[in-house]
Amino acid sequence: MERTQHIRHGEARAPALPQPSYVAQALTVTARILDMHPADRLGPTVLDDALRTGIRAITATLPSPVRTDVHRIVHASLPPASLKDTQGQYAAQLRETANAL
Repeated sequence: MERTQHIRHGEARAPALPQPSYVAQALTVTARILDMHPADRLGPTVLDDALRTGIRAITATLPSPVRTDVHRIVHASLPPASLKDTQGQYAAQLRETANAL
């Protein structure tokens, strides 16, 4: 019995992942939180609170090792932040990062 799936010319393939990764979802939720006050300056406390909330929203029902991995990868994926950034500007950078994953 042949196990190889043949795709005919012009036939569409299903996407490799049907939905964004947990990391991309957490970054997107964090961006939405920051977009609540887009003109306000981005500070470390604001960013930490938004990240904590965004990660928790996505990972609350996941096993602990997965939550730990998502937390680690989200923090490793963060674009550099500047004290000159507004929350809206940084939210746009987070969305770009999430889309690139």
